[in-house]
Amino acid sequence: MATTNAERASTEIRARKVGRGVFLGTVLAGVSSLYWGKAAWAPISSILSPLESEVPLIPTKGWRIYTVSGSLPSFDRKTWKLQLGGHVEQGASIGYE
Repeated sequence: MATTNAERASTEIRARKVGRGVFLGTVLAGVSSLYWGKAAWAPISSILSPLESEVPLIPTKGWRIYTVSGSLPSFDRKTWKLQLGGHVEQGASIGYE
C-alpha cells in the first residue's frame, strides 16, 4: 500500500528529535538576550516611536493603560487616602506620604 505525502510528512516530523545541543543553544540564546536585548531594542524602539500614534499596538514606552473613558482619572497626592476596614479590629486611613 502506498503512503501519501501527508503520511510521510507526519512520520518525518515524529522521527526528528531535538538534541541536547539544540536545547542548550536555545536556552543560552534566551538567557544571553538579558545582556544584549536592551541594546538591540533601543534602535528599533526609536524607529517605531513615530508610528506609536498611528499604530497603537506597538509598545514603545512602558505599560499601556487602556481606559473606556478616554482619559485617566486625576491623582492628587495631598488628598489621596487608603481606607482600611472590613473584618479588622480597628480601621485606619493612610495618606500617600
